[in-house]
Amino acid sequence: MKHTLVLAACLMCLQLLRCSEAGVPPGQRAEATGGAGSGPRAAPDVSLPLEERINDPVSQLRIPMGPEDITLQVRNANLDIDQLEEQIVVFKKRSDPEDRIRILVADFDNVRASYVVAWQAQTGGTNSRSFSLELVDLLGDHVPEILCYGRNSGGEQTLDVFRKTLPPQGFGIYYAQIAALASSGTIDVEGKPRPEAYRLLQRTEESFPLLVYEKDPDSANINDLIRVSWYWNHQEGVYKRAKSERIAGKAIAEKQLAELFSGGVEDFELFLDGPWYITQSDGKTAVSGQLIQFDVKNRRIIFFSSGMQQVFIWQGSYRTIYRGIYLNCTNELISNITSQLSVSVTGMDSFDLNVKGEVGWDGQYRRPGKDLQESFIAGGRKKVRISSVALSGLYRNEEGVEIYFSSPRFTMKENGVQTSGGFVVYAFDGDVLELKVLKNNGLVDSLRTFSLGYSEERQGKRLLRNLVLQPAELRSTGVQVRAVGEIRLQQVSEE
Repeated sequence: MKHTLVLAACLMCLQLLRCSEAGVPPGQRAEATGGAGSGPRAAPDVSLPLEERINDPVSQLRIPMGPEDITLQVRNANLDIDQLEEQIVVFKKRSDPEDRIRILVADFDNVRASYVVAWQAQTGGTNSRSFSLELVDLLGDHVPEILCYGRNSGGEQTLDVFRKTLPPQGFGIYYAQIAALASSGTIDVEGKPRPEAYRLLQRTEESFPLLVYEKDPDSANINDLIRVSWYWNHQEGVYKRAKSERIAGKAIAEKQLAELFSGGVEDFELFLDGPWYITQSDGKTAVSGQLIQFDVKNRRIIFFSSGMQQVFIWQGSYRTIYRGIYLNCTNELISNITSQLSVSVTGMDSFDLNVKGEVGWDGQYRRPGKDLQESFIAGGRKKVRISSVALSGLYRNEEGVEIYFSSPRFTMKENGVQTSGGFVVYAFDGDVLELKVLKNNGLVDSLRTFSLGYSEERQGKRLLRNLVLQPAELRSTGVQVRAVGEIRLQQVSEE
């Protein structure tokens, strides 16, 4: 049935992770480079302004790199109190059997009147595409630490933290490793806003804890977590494991609901954005094809049932006293047909609906999840599949539009505004790219759909990857491309 295509396509996008930004005072991200003859270049971080980026970063290296060194990223920063910037270089060694990512700090030597390698170390990360470097004052002493986030060969997230300390030889710059964490879950820094006195250098502050989240192996609920806290131990000069505690999935859901209920109309609308399916009275999944699609961006509410669809113009919303909102809408084809939807949120993936002016739509709705997706697969009706196009790294154009893909996340810069969230590419009436833009609290900000055109061409040792993104809408009959708003992007790789 036609509606099953629409639901299955939406399922692809809705499986993306919702994650909030860590509460850490943002450090500047690393600027990515690639060495000449060093293999593929890592993509630069799109959070940096274009004017701060260097077209040929290798030429900006202040030290010579060896023939077996693969330069991945370069970052200029003032790490001490002198007037000259130091340079942080992220690199690999071809001869390293573990393929570990390393960093070094180059400092200016007044005697030799040139930059020299002052310090270097290796990290736990191996995946160059997911590696990022930040400078953050974790310890609250106004001296930033070097934080290296990455992933190792086992797919675990890694975090290596290096603290500036006294060098063994008595001069120059030197760092000591104060944390080396790896987790199959996530690693966060529990950052908090620091007072004005700290910002004015009038006082120091408490250090930030490091938090490691893992699934609870003793629980059948996949939302139940184990949180391990690591605290700074001044006497030993390292982060020490302090406590481990269980976090119930119910508590997490209740916290998310509390944040939603304390929000305004916009928060509820963004919560509803996307497709929902009706359930039976006993709460079991009813794969009946009865769906509602809330399209916040285009202000439309679409009802699907038995292969038919009705489109309503979303005129307005207002909060109710208890757990939800009212939505006023009119039929797109017959403007004198109006309806009012009463939505009462019952969970982060469910709500109760009462529709005035329409028959057969009242009931409880749930957000499509893995169980429903698997039911389509088992029934042999799944018409949507993951695309063969794998997007990774930075794509950009001369108009200043940039998208950095690091599955399942993306960061986009357009018209001077930066957004981020999750993405998925799937094949449905051609290749489709879905960008789900998230707010800092993890709620959906917007959903952008593009018809995706991908091609490659080789120019000598350069490989050009071209993207053509055409804004589109997903309909039961296929993908409808809009006439305006096309975006053309390109990625250049040196081999």
